[in-house]
Amino acid sequence: MGQSLANVADRICSWPENGTLPSEGLSPLGREQVVKSATAFIETLTLEKRSVIKLVSSDFTRAKETALIILDELKSHGYSDSSLIYDIRLRERHFGEFEGRSGSEGYPKVWEYDAARKLYPGVESPESVAYRSLEAVSEVLMNPTITLPCSLHMEIPCRFYKLKVMNGRIR
Repeated sequence: MGQSLANVADRICSWPENGTLPSEGLSPLGREQVVKSATAFIETLTLEKRSVIKLVSSDFTRAKETALIILDELKSHGYSDSSLIYDIRLRERHFGEFEGRSGSEGYPKVWEYDAARKLYPGVESPESVAYRSLEAVSEVLMNPTITLPCSLHMEIPCRFYKLKVMNGRIR
């Protein structure tokens, strides 16, 4: 949703010990992008202001910062019963040996393997990411009183938007 400092540096940041560092958050532009997107999203909501909204986010710094901005925007738009929880199952895909290296070089190599339905050695499979992410989202969806925007890493919605989640769908 927003540009991260790793994006600016063209650096893959997929390991928890790096992704959760305070220095791995959003860039100033990324913060602006999140505010703009969150505001546009909130303006489309047709929920009553007293609705319970629970945000679920990865614990990676860039996702946490995104979720906190969305939470602030929800509250400033009158959705005062909004809260945030973190779930490690929503973390970035683990890119193994490419950690800390150039994204413009590493990602295409892994995606080539993905397209051929092969597993790049040491890199987490798309199926593993889908399984753990859908498990987390499904768990939250089991509670019918919750509205659920998620703060995820782009891998999940882009790759798995066609997978059905019980009575919903990831888009």
